[in-house]
Amino acid sequence: NRRIVEVHVEGPLIVNGSTIPLQAAIDGVGLVQLPLAYVAGELAAGRLVAVLDQWAPPPSEGFFLYYPSRRQTRAALKALVDFLRDARRAPPDRRSAISATPPSVRPLSL
Repeated sequence: NRRIVEVHVEGPLIVNGSTIPLQAAIDGVGLVQLPLAYVAGELAAGRLVAVLDQWAPPPSEGFFLYYPSRRQTRAALKALVDFLRDARRAPPDRRSAISATPPSVRPLSL
């Protein structure tokens, strides 16, 4: 059921973070794809609406952390990686107490 969909887009907005794209979507600039937790308030307030649900990726079951695999990993990064691994291995009834499962990611627009 794979399809190719081509869309002509003008004026790309490339950002690093979630604040600017969220505000751009609220302002009607275009679509944004962010974790549901980031936009839940805007959805509830009616400032954003979910669109293209049929193309939304499935909910994520964990964290995706990309980092360089080096012999001399910084202590803070190692602590974070260890924490996330331990949280993932915890029984489901303890997971919510030590970490939050990431919400699904959905495309949104004004």
